[in-house]
Amino acid sequence: MRIAESTGSSSLQEAEKYLTLRISEVRSAVIYGIRPDHTFSEGAARYLKENMNNKSIPDDVSRIKGLIPFIGDLALASIHDGTMQAYIEDLRTRNRKSKTVNNGLELTRRILKKAATKWRDELTGKTWISGIPVIENVDWKDARKPYPIIWAEQKFLIQQLPDHLIEPVLFAQNTGCREQEVCQLRWDWEIVIPELNTSVFVLPDWLTKNNEERVVVLNSVAMSVINSQRGYHPSRVFTYLNGRKGHKIQKPLEKI
Repeated sequence: MRIAESTGSSSLQEAEKYLTLRISEVRSAVIYGIRPDHTFSEGAARYLKENMNNKSIPDDVSRIKGLIPFIGDLALASIHDGTMQAYIEDLRTRNRKSKTVNNGLELTRRILKKAATKWRDELTGKTWISGIPVIENVDWKDARKPYPIIWAEQKFLIQQLPDHLIEPVLFAQNTGCREQEVCQLRWDWEIVIPELNTSVFVLPDWLTKNNEERVVVLNSVAMSVINSQRGYHPSRVFTYLNGRKGHKIQKPLEKI
């Protein structure tokens, strides 16, 4: 079997040591069926490569950058609650929220699950690791309690917005749509329901957070907002450019 890979060093002596180590690993894998070690950095790189089209990939990249200094060189089989403590404590000393820590832990679990169930070693045919270790979330009781604003507060906040943002924000408030769902809303997604004197919008799967089509039901406020936008643009619902409606809104919703 031919081994062709970088040694990570320009030194012949170091390269020979690395080759000896790799020959030993390959022999153990082929003869004894022992799983070669794969590091977290290897797993993270493969995970990102396989999920480049996910909407969450920028966040995943950021979380992996935070994880690498603590567990990047560790073998995946060595990652567990204990080896994650340095990462957890570092974020705690920097006053990060439990949710931030748990997002990193969840991503680690996803990578470990891939390594235990999907990714297989070419030499042995076995998964990268034999099982998924338990890594528990933290709960520092620091979640901020929800604060529903009253009508007077909502009215005050709306009044502080530039004119071209009032309708999109009102629509978002009354439908629960995310920023890009509002920015990219199109007329051909509207389905009129004359029996109820209203409409719904069917958002395509490529736009929604969970990659599934979603029906947006309009209450009276959202419907009035939609009606106020008719006639400005043939395809886009919310538009604005240099003080004029009738042009595509770019991200973010602001004057362009």
